Amino acid sequence: MCEFAILYPGPYQYYITYKRYKKTATFSNRFNQTEVDDEEGEMERGNETCGMKPTISFPDLRTSTFEMETAKSEMYYFLAEPRLKIKGEVLEANGIVLKTMHPGWLGPLSNWDRHLKNTSKLGYNMVHYLPIQARGDSGSPYSIYDQMRISDELFSDLKKYPETNEKRYKMLKVVLDKMEQEHGMLGVTDIVWNHTANNTKWLEEHPEAGYNLKNSPHLRAANEIDAMLCKLSDGIENYGFGKNTIENEQDLDKLMEIIEREVIQGLNLWEFYVIDATGLLKEVQDYIDNEEKGGYGGSGTRIDNEAGKRHKECDHSLCQATNGSGKSELFTGSAEKDDIYVSRLGINSLIRESLSAWDVNELGRMVYRNGGKTVGSLDVDCLEVEDTFTDENAKLHNVPCMVAPIRAALPDAMFFDQTHDNETPSQKRTAEDALSNAAVVCMSVSSTGSVHGYDELYEKQHDIVHEKRKYFYHENPVDVGIGLAKKRLNLLHREIATFDEVFVSTDDDFIQVHRINPTTREGYLMVAQPAFRRNSNKESILSAPIKLYDCEAEHVMSYKLEIKNKENRNSDKYLTGLSSELIDLGPPYLKNNQDEKGSYVELRLPPGFGPGSFLIVKTVLTNFRLDLDWKIKSSAEVPFLCLDLAALNTVLYRCEVEEQDTVGIGSYNIPGVGPLSYCGYEGWMTHLRHIIPNNDLGHPLCNNLRDGNWALDYVVYRLQKYSVIYPKLSHLISWLTERFALIKNAPSLLVPKYFSMVIYFSYNEAKKRAINLMNPDFATVTGFRASLAMTSVQLVGYTPSASLLPNKEMKVPSMAAGLPHFASHHMRCWGRDIFISLDGLLLTTHRWEEAREHLLAFASVLHNGLIPNLLDSGRYPRYNARDATWFWIQAVQDYVRLSPEGTKFLSVNVRRRFPATEEYVDWNDDLAYSRSSTVADIVYEILQSHATGISFREFNAGHRLDEHMTDPGFNISIHVDWDNGLLFGGNIWNCGTWMDKMGSSENAKNRGVPSTPRDGAAIEIVALLFNCLRWVSTLSAENSKDFPYTGVHVPFSALGESPLLKTCSSSQSIDHTDDQKLFLVDFGSWADLILSSFEKHFWIPINPKKDQRYSVDTSHVLRRGIYRDTFGSAVPGADYCFRPNLVVAMVISPRLFITKHARYCLSQVRRLLQGPLGMRTLDPLHPNYNPNYNNDDNSSNPLLANGANYHNGPEWLWQTGFYLRALIKFFNSNTDEIISTFYDVIHKSAFRLNDYISNKSSYRGLTELTNIDGSECVFSNPTQAWSSASILALLRDIDTFVLEYDIKLP
Repeated sequence: MCEFAILYPGPYQYYITYKRYKKTATFSNRFNQTEVDDEEGEMERGNETCGMKPTISFPDLRTSTFEMETAKSEMYYFLAEPRLKIKGEVLEANGIVLKTMHPGWLGPLSNWDRHLKNTSKLGYNMVHYLPIQARGDSGSPYSIYDQMRISDELFSDLKKYPETNEKRYKMLKVVLDKMEQEHGMLGVTDIVWNHTANNTKWLEEHPEAGYNLKNSPHLRAANEIDAMLCKLSDGIENYGFGKNTIENEQDLDKLMEIIEREVIQGLNLWEFYVIDATGLLKEVQDYIDNEEKGGYGGSGTRIDNEAGKRHKECDHSLCQATNGSGKSELFTGSAEKDDIYVSRLGINSLIRESLSAWDVNELGRMVYRNGGKTVGSLDVDCLEVEDTFTDENAKLHNVPCMVAPIRAALPDAMFFDQTHDNETPSQKRTAEDALSNAAVVCMSVSSTGSVHGYDELYEKQHDIVHEKRKYFYHENPVDVGIGLAKKRLNLLHREIATFDEVFVSTDDDFIQVHRINPTTREGYLMVAQPAFRRNSNKESILSAPIKLYDCEAEHVMSYKLEIKNKENRNSDKYLTGLSSELIDLGPPYLKNNQDEKGSYVELRLPPGFGPGSFLIVKTVLTNFRLDLDWKIKSSAEVPFLCLDLAALNTVLYRCEVEEQDTVGIGSYNIPGVGPLSYCGYEGWMTHLRHIIPNNDLGHPLCNNLRDGNWALDYVVYRLQKYSVIYPKLSHLISWLTERFALIKNAPSLLVPKYFSMVIYFSYNEAKKRAINLMNPDFATVTGFRASLAMTSVQLVGYTPSASLLPNKEMKVPSMAAGLPHFASHHMRCWGRDIFISLDGLLLTTHRWEEAREHLLAFASVLHNGLIPNLLDSGRYPRYNARDATWFWIQAVQDYVRLSPEGTKFLSVNVRRRFPATEEYVDWNDDLAYSRSSTVADIVYEILQSHATGISFREFNAGHRLDEHMTDPGFNISIHVDWDNGLLFGGNIWNCGTWMDKMGSSENAKNRGVPSTPRDGAAIEIVALLFNCLRWVSTLSAENSKDFPYTGVHVPFSALGESPLLKTCSSSQSIDHTDDQKLFLVDFGSWADLILSSFEKHFWIPINPKKDQRYSVDTSHVLRRGIYRDTFGSAVPGADYCFRPNLVVAMVISPRLFITKHARYCLSQVRRLLQGPLGMRTLDPLHPNYNPNYNNDDNSSNPLLANGANYHNGPEWLWQTGFYLRALIKFFNSNTDEIISTFYDVIHKSAFRLNDYISNKSSYRGLTELTNIDGSECVFSNPTQAWSSASILALLRDIDTFVLEYDIKLP
């Protein structure tokens, strides 16, 4: 938020300056291959079988230099309205009631005062007078002879005209001052920019100001056509026309053919569409009309026929006019062009005319469009926030205030019943319509205008050039025409200037306009029957009585106009109107009544109400609390002060599956929209984020709120159900119940507004409380980081079917892998997902207790050396994941490093779900939870089990456990190859890593065939193992009390030719256990063995001649200069897939990678695998690449059927965080490189992710995956734990890096 002072009214423009790379800056053409392999490589090869390749790619990273430039954003505009005053009192813009008067028809200045006095008597407070400068030969007030001189006719009654303009101005000023001080009216005059008299001396002095082919070259085409037509006319006798005239249609057709052939075709007019734009902008900017003049002591200007002028010229001319009110007559025919003129020039209102409406519906549309807000509008009320401001000029510092965003709005209107240059009601509709039309205009939320003669009922429009008669002076103007009604309407319009809410309704021949004060809720309802020609003699009745709910009504006025004589009373000297009678119809029928919607006042029209009639009643709400706005906002924070994050999860979130699982109810269903994404506040906010800023009261949710109180009751009812689990919710329930009871007493039109306010303010306080319960550094965060932090609250909650522990009495919240698909039962808690997510969602947010509970819950069910893939509350966990165990150890390591508990956590005792025999017993068996181990014991048990080898068959193997898996897939096997220290596992029939899609289509014959088995040594598992070994090696040396282990015991026979045998020292003695020789492999030696072999087994060199240095089968290589995905897979070619799993390995164990190789590979990742939001899960070059995931695909294609391509192209978000973190680790050799990486890659990626979570996600999270180029995938979880978690971890790493290296990011 920025502050700047508004010193004067008028148009303001603003923009934001920022730093960016110069657009001329060059990118390196990838990394120089000689830096990596010293020799040129070969082109990549592959099969283009997919037919669908990504179109979005990112340029390679800058690695040496960068150059920044200052740029600025798009220009934005807003308008500061002037504060007009009459005799020191503020005149509201919507309280202006203006009358246009012709100076020539007023007579000399000495005659003006009595006409101005009469104008004041009719309730007008502003007078618009046509140009008063000296006129040219035509006599038109818009054809000016001398722009600087007041016309002689204003002084025609004097013996001698005032000699100087100064004297003339002074005489005019006396009249205008009296007009304000005695009659209470301000003045407005015209500025005429594009008219001047043909005989003006000024034009002789400045011929360049007239249109000619030099200053207006765009007229050249017209000039040439005119010349050719003249030439054609001169020789017309040569074309065989009798008497050289057009006598019939055949002659006309013949002439048109001649013109087409000899004029149009001969001129090559298409050439005029080819322009030279050089210097065009400068020409426009340099063009200044020096003869513009306006003001004359008045309070505003009217710009005549603005559409004919260029706004840059006008902008220059108005830049000094900062204290008046600008009106403009635009004929652009485009709302977009209108907006340009208004925003650039500071035009306060555009002139609109009600008589241009052709029927009742169009008239109603004009009233609604010309100003005001819908009844119950909720834009400002719900968007304002508390803040402070400083005004150095006023010596004010940090003054508390409320800040609301500026909402884009249509240009204000000055709504005329008739303008001076258009036809009268008698000409356009009927004379009787003058009354009803005036009433409609009076009720518009805008300034209003009329023309002298409208109230007197002039029969026709008078020619402002040739009409020489004067206005007739009436002793009492109230008694003439519609004078009395117009006076009352004008005074009412001024009274209700702040009644800026409006409801407009049309019903056949009737129009209703209801103006309401948004604070007091008082209102005025007008009902009119316009007298269009088609219905002027028609007897009409309302289709149904008008019902005014929850209010009282009081009659204000009712009138009908009767024309006595349709012909005007002619006068040679004065302008007069039609003979008429204004009939007071008396009060309408008003009766209190009641129906199923509540009490109401029934309004029926009074007798005699017909075309041209109107009535107005005053409305006042009954049983309405005037301070309801304040009441709703008051104490909104108090109910949350006692709530913890688990309770806040129920208040804010809970998808339908969680809700049904916990309290047995579903999501609220909005008719026409469907169920809410969340049952809590966030579900409502998904829609309110659109409704509030756009004031979209026509949204289906608003309709539902007006129709009944179901939504209000639902909000309270669900919390009441949860209060059994969280008793402290009772405070919030009481707070909501009190406010909803008040809202239920309000009119139904206001319910959307007040419901929105309750949810909005309560939601914000709930979020504040949640943020304050997390990391103290988050206390002031907003925007992207706050949104990500709130996903921690969103995804961690109590669900009875998926508690962390099997005993349902222990209500322990658990983390959902994603919502809504992974919300309950055994599908909620996934081992790998939770421990990939734990760092970001629970550790960066300082949710130490929740992190601890998850670590211990999974530790308790360790079985056969494995952490389960699916927890199922510990009841029937499933162990079909090779990676979950290592992500658990990584999470333990992170928790020990970051939490206050530190290494003491390793000594915590854990009750074990399974006995030491590893027998798979039921969770409530006596053997279950009968033994304990420390966390350190469990870490060591994992290492020892993997070192020795793991081999078992899944419990309950068969179709009941997995309906798609084939029998061999249930066999779990993991071992270490001691020649290289790498961990191998799995087979071609199961999926042991996160890429776990199992084929399931009979039609495609891929049932039981894993799409991405990744058997062998997976690169991220190797990195996790290596990092674990280095960590426990350090623990063993430095914290032997907390971790009393030094290595693993390996059967001597398993070592074979292992390098460990050659490097063992005397300290690594050979033990004898049960006559079996065991070799003690210390953790550090195992880690060193992996380090020494990693590059050999995973790097694919650029130069194929170097393949012999690495374990590379050249026949399977598709892409070079990358790290392979696996090593030792039984699936031919699978090892050589280019996938983003390598970035996870780089973040976990950067030490494994040779820096220049890693940097080159990351450049490949950026170019080929990075998508707008997620990472492509397979190289687009690969024949199996298919980027669009469709789980409903029922084709016979085994690569696609039933979503078989889940991990073969779709773009997953969780690895984006790891990719960006890898950049930080490998692109930090100098400040230029760090800043370049941050701005060019990380900042832009974060911007796209922020846009997604803030504007595109209905679940307010980061999605699981997207289809090609970031396009939406409807089968994806809309919010996924590891997607948000990886970005939170990234932001933490950036903070740490910047602080550690003292980097100043510009």
